[in-house]
Amino acid sequence: MKKLIKIMVPLVLAAVLVLSMAGVAFATTYTQNLTFKGEVVDADGKPVEGAAVKLEVGSASGSTTTDADGKYSITLTCDVDDSDITMIAGEVKKAGYKISGISTGFGYNPDAMDVSIMPVTLEEEKFTLTVEGGSGSGKYAAGTQVTIAADPAPEGSQFWLWSQIDGTEGSFGNQGSATTTFDMPAGNASIKVLTKAIPVDPTDTPSDTPTTAPTDAPADTPTDNAAPTDAPTDNTKSPKTGGEADTALFLTLMGIAAAGIAVSAAALRKHAKSNR
Repeated sequence: MKKLIKIMVPLVLAAVLVLSMAGVAFATTYTQNLTFKGEVVDADGKPVEGAAVKLEVGSASGSTTTDADGKYSITLTCDVDDSDITMIAGEVKKAGYKISGISTGFGYNPDAMDVSIMPVTLEEEKFTLTVEGGSGSGKYAAGTQVTIAADPAPEGSQFWLWSQIDGTEGSFGNQGSATTTFDMPAGNASIKVLTKAIPVDPTDTPSDTPTTAPTDAPADTPTDNAAPTDAPTDNTKSPKTGGEADTALFLTLMGIAAAGIAVSAAALRKHAKSNR
């Protein structure tokens, strides 16, 4: 038995050593060039051109942009074994877009030495435009020319111009036109209509001072051919003045005196008769 143990121990140790060496050999990494291929599409499945793609595999990294068909290809020199191909990191960017769907799935073809990555979906990013005093509010992608129109101005006022009051700065097609366009920026924006009072036309305002002289002369200002207003008319009798008035008074007094004398004379005759 002891002899058997002495024989088996060296054999077991040898086997362990061989297996350890084999394991080290199998775990040893190797260098190879791998081509990573993929595609970037929008929410409708259409290709997105010009999207920036960056990949990292182990210590290797590379970047590129998608072509007109939305496809990209990046070749990396990777110091990895087959099991490390799953360690793929990357990002996809494009101005005005955001990632709405991405898959980490891929297909590795060791014969062709390439890796096919599942498509990445980018959704066109839209921003909110708020229009005060007009139409055109909504959500739009950056760079969209939005048609805006001012509402009718309140009574007594009129459209003046457009003004941006908040958000990311955009640009107006014609800031002084009631109907124009607004170039949507890459961010939310608020614009409003400014009005001003309608100017008064001086020709429409009645004047306090007459522009022509009155046709009729004032009543207290006689004209050259008019008689004085205090002159008597033909039907008005002229009062008696001067000598005529004095004569009439004298005759009246004389009449009264004569009547008095006649009365006195009659009384004297009557008294004389009574004394006889």
